[in-house]
Amino acid sequence: MIVETAFDPVGAWWFEVEDVGIPLSAEDWRAVTHVLSLCEGCLKATNALFVEQVVVTAAGGVETEFVLSPGQGLAALLAAIQTAVPALFVIVLRGHTKLNSQEAVVRGAVEFEAHLAGRIQLSVKVFSDDWLPYTLTGTPQLDAASANAPILAKALQGLEDAFGKQFNFETSTRYAVVEHYGLDNARDYDGDLVGLE
Repeated sequence: MIVETAFDPVGAWWFEVEDVGIPLSAEDWRAVTHVLSLCEGCLKATNALFVEQVVVTAAGGVETEFVLSPGQGLAALLAAIQTAVPALFVIVLRGHTKLNSQEAVVRGAVEFEAHLAGRIQLSVKVFSDDWLPYTLTGTPQLDAASANAPILAKALQGLEDAFGKQFNFETSTRYAVVEHYGLDNARDYDGDLVGLE
């Protein structure tokens, strides 16, 4: 079974990796391909993200979607993208997540972005409430959150270890408060859960 998500980002983490030129030179492309391949490996190894598509944003904010063919590696797809879209600013990896709390594959639960504006800025965003102690409608799901939390924590820690950098943990959203490698539901001034309105 495949479950789709339809939320704004529930949580986000980011850090900067290395300098790149604008526009990207051939050497910069090699660096970007290496960084994204390393990230894909970390995310896939923890079941956090199995890449199915790459969405790129070019000059003028024009988005183009590329679908990963069966058997095609990310590096090969990025090589095709380099030829098709010369002036890139954002590369987003999308796909599905295998959560520990359910038999379903969740499409769109995790997204990985690389912003290319003088530096490679990497970010991980989650779009599912499967990581939270309460759903966005207020239903308790402590067992599910406990089962799923290690996927997110291992993915984030793996990325930090791979690059020798620490994520910025100050990126809370209207739905959740980022707590290092995890998330907790956001609350209003009265202490009530904030969710879908």
